[in-house]
Amino acid sequence: MAYSNWGAEVWCDGVAMHQNCDVTVNQVLGKSERYAHYLQGLIHGRKEFDSIHHAVVGDIQSGVLVLLYKSYSPTIYRINENGLESVDSGLGDRSWYDLEDELEVMVGNIKIVAYPCSDPEAVSCFFTDAENRHWRATSGYCMGEGHQEWGA
Repeated sequence: MAYSNWGAEVWCDGVAMHQNCDVTVNQVLGKSERYAHYLQGLIHGRKEFDSIHHAVVGDIQSGVLVLLYKSYSPTIYRINENGLESVDSGLGDRSWYDLEDELEVMVGNIKIVAYPCSDPEAVSCFFTDAENRHWRATSGYCMGEGHQEWGA
């Protein structure tokens, strides 16, 4: 269920992944069963992997996680034997909202492509994971989980 006016859609191989919307990283990794909503951050503090994201794209088998929140630039993690390792997006000094092309980030053999959208205000990404599954997601204003029926 979306909170505020923002939501997301996550798909893997054409299947709607409702369980990857409005969740924490720890929920997707199976490390937490707490219900995710904005009060959780206030009650439990905003720990990095207990913070709520509109979309957590990927899973343990995928080798990577792409975190989408509102229309902000994505946060990317590599999953390895030590847990999660932050990956530099390569955005550098460029403004996410001024990108003219897609942002491409290589994580091992996985190419993640992300781009901002303006109507509605959103961020989208896609990649093919280590298991050859095709992930795609969009997080944005008044869309996705909690705002409309999608991916029955």
